Amino acid sequence: MCKELVHFFTHSFHLCYLLFQGQKFVYGCSSYTFHAPFSHKAGYNWQESRQFCKETGSDLVSIESLEEWDILRSAIQNMKTAEYFIGLRLTNEHPRKWRWLSKNTPMNASRGIHPWAPSQPSGDGKCAVMYKEYNKFFGRFNDVGCTVILRNAGYICERPVTECNNIEGGNSRGR
Repeated sequence: MCKELVHFFTHSFHLCYLLFQGQKFVYGCSSYTFHAPFSHKAGYNWQESRQFCKETGSDLVSIESLEEWDILRSAIQNMKTAEYFIGLRLTNEHPRKWRWLSKNTPMNASRGIHPWAPSQPSGDGKCAVMYKEYNKFFGRFNDVGCTVILRNAGYICERPVTECNNIEGGNSRGR
């Protein structure tokens, strides 16, 4: 299985620790599930997507390392969905900060700086999506309204696994 994934992930030294089945894989201490939009539904919004994840014992993905972002960015390149709701939202605290759902950790990036898409966040929303591709930028983020329905958006759920793949340099954060 490791050889089949070499073209798929950029960090080949971790390939043997990934279990990939369809649109679900396990990496480090997390299991990720990618949900595509249903053709019979008008679309999802961020709040609905989060609720769907919670119903399965997970939450929207919190991308708290460059390595995790790189793996997810690579994974969505092989999928049809154009953008995915992720577990990032803008707080009401002063000053306002973008924070991940899992541990309420801040995302340290300014407007237009990686991992935001160019000119993002634009200020038109308090929740976020991850683009498959945006003007030749892959896996970048965009701010969106939490209740705005996006017809072509899916969502990524993340949940902890009971046994972590505690590999050197790997993801062993244990949520």
